[in-house]
This record gives sequence, structure tokens and C-alpha cells, in this order.
Amino acid sequence: MKKVLIAHDLSGVGKVALGIAMPVLSAMGIEVSVLPTAVLSTHTGFAGNSYLSLTEEMKKMIAHWKSLDIRFDAIYTGYLGERAQIELLAEAKEALLNENGFLLVDPVMADRGQLYRGFDAAYVKEMEKLVAQADVIVPNLTETSLLIGEAYNPTLSRSELLLDFQALFRLGPKNVIITGTERGPDIGASFMSQSEARLSHEFAPKVPGHYFGTGDLFASIVTGALVHGASLQEAVALAINFTSKIIESTYEEVEDVRYGIQFEPFLPELSMRMMRLAYR
Repeated sequence: MKKVLIAHDLSGVGKVALGIAMPVLSAMGIEVSVLPTAVLSTHTGFAGNSYLSLTEEMKKMIAHWKSLDIRFDAIYTGYLGERAQIELLAEAKEALLNENGFLLVDPVMADRGQLYRGFDAAYVKEMEKLVAQADVIVPNLTETSLLIGEAYNPTLSRSELLLDFQALFRLGPKNVIITGTERGPDIGASFMSQSEARLSHEFAPKVPGHYFGTGDLFASIVTGALVHGASLQEAVALAINFTSKIIESTYEEVEDVRYGIQFEPFLPELSMRMMRLAYR
């Protein structure tokens, strides 16, 4: 069984981060281990949440794993609340990955043109160091603009998008998936491998509203598919397909979207789709 380490935060209420990544990757037939980066009473979509950083505990956990020579087929990093956590993951990568393992970095730090609360330019510069070591990165459009030092533009032309990919590749990652790109009434992801240099896209109909955890869902499915040997195109297509269906279901049936997307009913179908990919 493939093994994935997820470095992400845990919210007591609200399905985001580890609350999505753990069940999704487990349903995809993967042995999941976690490196919690913070514990919150709720995600930040609720007002007044509590927050406990786990930086010091992360150091102890990684040191213990190194002493046991515990390794993983992939490391998926999400919300890293402090620069010290980014540095910790960058330093631990080689010791924690199997020989053919990969690092997927979702640089969770901004959305809709704004950095998240508590992050600044120094944090972005530190994130660039982790991005440089990544096999795959999954920034949204805002995170892309921050990483390459350009003004945020939610409506990029094809030529502008290509320039953004080239700028991201100069940072060092092997594969780039930019989420939130649009084509007419559709939204999805654009992606490219440094080895192929061919821009590709996967889109689905846009659903009104803002849904917490969709980026975590997307990155989790991409990670699971890649671990099982899917191509980048197959992984992105699978992630867009399920993310779109889950958002549509949430839009139709969930009254308070702060509690998260309604992904649980779709896990059996995701598991079956993953089995077909893994054992073809």
C-alpha cells in the first residue's frame, strides 16, 4: 500500500485541510500519515477561532521518524502557518521520502487577491524555497502572482498564463498546476510539465458562491492519483471532475457552506475510479 504524509492544519469544526485530505486519500487506497501544523477550533471562515501552532511538536515528530527511518511515497504540504514550518519541511524532504517519492506543495497562503491573515512578504519568500524543491505545485491565481512577483490578475490571457508558468518553472518545480483559471462560463485548472512544455487545461461549469476546502480536495485527489501512477493530465481531470460534482452538490443541498463541502457521499465512487486507474 502506498504511503502519503500530509502536512496540514486540523480544524475541530469545518471540513478543510486534514479534515478533507485524510478521508479522501484513505478512500483512494492510500495509507495516510499526518504532520499536523496547527490546531484550530474552526477554520478562519468562522469568526473568533482559536489557534495553536504545532511547530515545536513538528520538530519532535520529524526527528522521531528519522530515527526510525520512516519514509513515504509522497509528501503533500498544505497550510504551513509559520516560516519555520516551511524551513522544517524543506530540510526534512530527503530524509522522509522514498527513493522515487515526490513532494507536492500546495502553497496555501492567499486567495482572491489577498494574503491570508498572519502572512507577509517574508513568508512568500520562504515559500519559494519549498516550491523550488517540489515535484508538483498547486497554487491558485493569487498565490501564483505572489510567487512570481506580479500583480494579481484573475482574467489572464493564454500568453499571460504561459508567462506565469515560465516564471514558476524558474523557481524550480517540475510540474505546475494553477487552479482557478477560467474559460467563458467554466472554471478549472491549467497545468504543464517542465519536461513537455505543453499547456493543458481541465474545466467544469462554474457554480455560484465560495466553498471552503475545495483547494484541499483538489490537491488531495491529485496527490492520490499521482501516487498510484496516473499521469498529470489524468490526475487533474479526476480532481476537476470530482471537485465540480461535490461543489454542485454542496450548492444544491448545504445551507451553511462554512461547515464545508459535501464530499463524503462521493468517496465510494472516487474509490472505484481510483481502483480502475491503479489496476489498469
